[in-house]
Amino acid sequence: METQKESWIKSLSRFNVEGINLFAMGNWENNLINSYFISGFPHYALIDKNGNVYSNNPNRPSDGISEYIIKLLSK
Repeated sequence: METQKESWIKSLSRFNVEGINLFAMGNWENNLINSYFISGFPHYALIDKNGNVYSNNPNRPSDGISEYIIKLLSK
């Protein structure tokens, strides 16, 4: 969690983070950690087209989650 946008951008570059990465203005750290039971980074979540959390902390993209996502999209 970064509280400054510049620090966040540097962290993304430093760790070569790919995918969709979101920055929330303000101090959201405690709220996000407590609401989504985040115990480390990176943290993944599957969110449906309505904005609902379908799966909190699913497998990593490198662990084959893409096939699961394709299966869900075909429903």
